[in-house]
Amino acid sequence: APGAEGVLEAGFDGNHGWFCRNRGKADVTITLRTNGDYAEIKRMM
Repeated sequence: APGAEGVLEAGFDGNHGWFCRNRGKADVTITLRTNGDYAEIKRMM
């Protein structure tokens, strides 16, 4: 939905990931804002 936003907060410690599918033809921009301690953040394709 245009202008949609949300928050994902993990309910437990450990490795987590998420998936987003663009079902439209227009490009989608996703902004990832994080806080905390990270060894790395990977983009998986």
